Amino acid sequence: MKSTYKKFRSYTLLASNSICHTTHPSLIFLLSFLYIINLNMLVATNPSIVNPGPRKLSVLYNNIQGYVNARDLAIDSPPINMTKVHEVNAFIFAHKPDIIIMNETWLRPSITNLEVFPHSYKVFRLDRSLKTHPYDHSKPKKFRKNGGGVLFAHKHDLDITSHKVSKVSCQAELLTVSLKTKCGKTFYVSTFYRVGTLGTDNFNEFFNHFNSLMASKKLGKHILVGDFNFPEIQWPDSTTSCELHKKFLNFLGDDLGHTQLINVPTHKSGHILDLLFTNIPNKVHNLKVLDRNEFCLTDHQAISFDIEINVKYKTIPKRKTYNYNKGDYRGLNNDLLSINWDRTFSCNDPYIAWDRFKSILTELCDKRIPKKTIRSQFQPPWYDTDCDKIRRKKEKFRLRAKQSNSRSDLEKFRSMRKLFKKTMNEKMRLNFIDESDPALISKRFWTHVKSKSKSTRIPEIIRYGERFRSDPESQ
Repeated sequence: MKSTYKKFRSYTLLASNSICHTTHPSLIFLLSFLYIINLNMLVATNPSIVNPGPRKLSVLYNNIQGYVNARDLAIDSPPINMTKVHEVNAFIFAHKPDIIIMNETWLRPSITNLEVFPHSYKVFRLDRSLKTHPYDHSKPKKFRKNGGGVLFAHKHDLDITSHKVSKVSCQAELLTVSLKTKCGKTFYVSTFYRVGTLGTDNFNEFFNHFNSLMASKKLGKHILVGDFNFPEIQWPDSTTSCELHKKFLNFLGDDLGHTQLINVPTHKSGHILDLLFTNIPNKVHNLKVLDRNEFCLTDHQAISFDIEINVKYKTIPKRKTYNYNKGDYRGLNNDLLSINWDRTFSCNDPYIAWDRFKSILTELCDKRIPKKTIRSQFQPPWYDTDCDKIRRKKEKFRLRAKQSNSRSDLEKFRSMRKLFKKTMNEKMRLNFIDESDPALISKRFWTHVKSKSKSTRIPEIIRYGERFRSDPESQ
């Protein structure tokens, strides 16, 4: 069949080349007829064109050991480790996994998803709290109030319905997400971070959570991945002398019917700490434990795999944004000057005043600045070819340092990490600031003013209308 099709296709191409420049109606009809027959035979010999079969969702998991530096964990609003954010996001931009799962995020409620994660993902988080990590009175010195936390994210353009399974109140760092396809099939993905010092109470919470899901028939297709901290277990034999570990294994294997698929070390110590349990092992493909630091700098190695499931992508609608290059800024300035700001801000309430200011500015921008239609981007506009080039060079030095195990290559890799962070920060800054603008008041200008005036950022005297204030409290 395929050989006949090849001969027919060659004849069709010859006929097309010989009559493509003609305008004779009969020849045009013949050419159209040949194209239709060609297409029909192409579909007949390659049915995958119209029926591609189940596509595979790519999944990436890693214990990243914190978006925050360890020294800042006790702070309510800690600064973010931007080097790790850049490394994680650059890997995501390059490989575009459909699902991302993380342990030990070390995030706090004060840190939003968009501060650390690409906007093209829907994120579910379970940050550490006294509820998910209750105080252990039997081991008070082992208790850590900060750290921990788990995260699950999937692409926005996956044509699925997802929600966090929160029917069971669980006092453990355990997150389960339900994913339902358009054809009605549902599967569940869970991630679990277990601190190695936790005991029977933690197992009981784990048991109650999944026992409840099993009773409500919500574990038909289930994948569980996370850092279990079972260094004593010997895989793939599942042998251990620890009674607590046996409880986990017996429950997962005998009661839930799950199989553990990771049999190579996932930690720099040589232990298999990160595990993957599932009751659909035949649907898990291309399982791979990545090199250390391939995803980001951490003691744990990332795990990637595919889930065989028929999921399609949504058609993301185009969106409108301001076309600032064609804005009428002279007219916008005149409109702003014509507004009585004293009357607008007469309420003396900063929140109301801010809402009024935003409303006025938005209305005038809609009037003076035209809009253009753009496509939604998977990655931000500041992540360009320069960033990706340095990322690839950093990865090359990482591989070289791994193969040679020499200190000089390791130092080169570290220097490339610093250069990567510097470049990413600069690209982000330039995306918001145009240094070529002569009207821009730069940081260097304020540094000069501060050095000459010996004052803080707040002026010594503030004027509002006819009122003047000089002390900081009234200002």
